[in-house]
Amino acid sequence: MVWKNFYLQYIEPLLTLLLHIGFMVLLASLPLSKGTSSVTLGIMLGFCVIRWLHNPAQLQVARQQINALSVSMWLFWAAYLVGLLYTNHFGVGIKTLYKQNAFLLIPILIMANRQLVLYYGAFYLKWFVWGAAFAGMVIIALYSLPADALQNIAPKLPRWGLNKFPVGVQAHKFGFYTPFIDRLSMGYFIGLSVLSSLWLWVSGRFCTWFTLLLLGIFFMAATILGGRGGQLALLAALSAWAVYGAHYLITGVWNLPRRIALPILVAIPALLILLLPWALFTYVPVVWERYNQLFWELSMLQNNTYQQYNYEHFTSLRRIYSWVGSWELVKNAPLLGVGTGDYRFALESVYKQNGWNVPVNAHHQFLQIWATIGLYGLAAFIGIMAVFLRRLFTSVSGSLVWIFGVSVVVFYLVIFQFDSPLNMQASGMCFVLLLWLIYLQATKRV
Repeated sequence: MVWKNFYLQYIEPLLTLLLHIGFMVLLASLPLSKGTSSVTLGIMLGFCVIRWLHNPAQLQVARQQINALSVSMWLFWAAYLVGLLYTNHFGVGIKTLYKQNAFLLIPILIMANRQLVLYYGAFYLKWFVWGAAFAGMVIIALYSLPADALQNIAPKLPRWGLNKFPVGVQAHKFGFYTPFIDRLSMGYFIGLSVLSSLWLWVSGRFCTWFTLLLLGIFFMAATILGGRGGQLALLAALSAWAVYGAHYLITGVWNLPRRIALPILVAIPALLILLLPWALFTYVPVVWERYNQLFWELSMLQNNTYQQYNYEHFTSLRRIYSWVGSWELVKNAPLLGVGTGDYRFALESVYKQNGWNVPVNAHHQFLQIWATIGLYGLAAFIGIMAVFLRRLFTSVSGSLVWIFGVSVVVFYLVIFQFDSPLNMQASGMCFVLLLWLIYLQATKRV
């Protein structure tokens, strides 16, 4: 009895404080270190287990927090588990299942600390933005160095899990290097940080000048990184914000008649989609170089002269082959897929049959899921986003969280057409955490 009172009075509040700090570290480390975020998640789950063992009432509270989003995420993870039953490469399947553990573990962590996340969710989101801003500033600083200085300094950076600088990198054609995580994932984190900053600003949690400073850092870093999928996804997501802003001005400020308002609502996102890319392509050399490489690759494909070059580096060609190959796998096993551990091996077989001498990669999230764990896995994945969107459109929050959530979904829907970010552990954690933070913010009453 004495120990129980001591635990409830001192130990449990300490664990709560450590979990609070853990959420800050977890969100801030996502753009900076996959290892740190993974270790932090494990430690936080350990703290939750300690609370459950010494205070079973906490476990009962966590069980009561089970909702549609947690169930949908568990079903998706379970689909990968079922896929182990018919995979030919069981060891690879176990590794794949481990990479998807965010869909199993993060809902447990959130439900065990629902009140904490519900109250501090926006504060935790700030840590994600600050982590991405720090990464962006480092990327800009490295890019600003003269080529010779960069070649001398970057290899001497302390390792500590940082990426090595690739010698001879052509930043103007293939995007710039990032020392923290892979270049494409960093581009996605930067784009999501833009959307997060906008919501923190409109909800009164960031001041205008600070938001503009952050947006400047993020847009410059996104341009330097050269991830075309992330850039296009951000453009599409910002269009959702543009529609909302135009609607607010038209109906809430100007009070224009509907026959005038509707064309304006259509024109504003259309102008954003057309004029902004044109301006960047015309006046920003690094953007011109990156997309010029794309156009050149496509022209070589159209003329069927790409074999004259080292076409294994043609990212456009690699995506086309990945889409065609993944669709072949889907057609061969539409219901069950090839199995949790067999996707890469099955895709390699398709490449060899067609004589495609390029590296094998998954470049479409939906096709990759469908080809791996079949239609039931794809349905479970779509169910996650359906549950999330349903919560947004029944939101009782007055903090514009619904437009934030919609823009995040739009962002990911575009990304999923060009890449499979959920195969990367940090990107998968970011996807799950963002959905949960927004989902819980949508449940808050004004």
